[in-house]
Amino acid sequence: MLAKLRHIAIATHDPESTAAFYKKHFGMEEAGVIDNELGKGVYLSDGVMNLAVIKKQGPWTNLPDDDPNFTGIDHFGFIVDNLEKTMEQLENDGSREVADLYQGAGKETVCYERKFLAPDGVVIDVSEHGWVGANREV
Repeated sequence: MLAKLRHIAIATHDPESTAAFYKKHFGMEEAGVIDNELGKGVYLSDGVMNLAVIKKQGPWTNLPDDDPNFTGIDHFGFIVDNLEKTMEQLENDGSREVADLYQGAGKETVCYERKFLAPDGVVIDVSEHGWVGANREV
């Protein structure tokens, strides 16, 4: 099964200045914007990875400790070949789904993702389509 790390999300109180920092010092380029009921921010890319710089406007998962005021690395995501098979394997190994999110017209669009809780408590996104600025193949 192909699984490639292609998405990291940083929660911050000031997405614009945080994004400017990564653009200035690491050459990241703006790939899109985040503006929905869950948060606002900027998608950055280095041509391979998507770095989501977000200000949460509410919890993203149904976890009790999903604090909208948290700052730091919030979650990361993998592009997978078969979302349904990956979800089944995760659930069989004890991971549980904590959110079913998509941005756009439907599940076939970029940004459709399912969020799972890994055994160590880290939230992991899995998606067949990936995220703006994420390159499936390198």
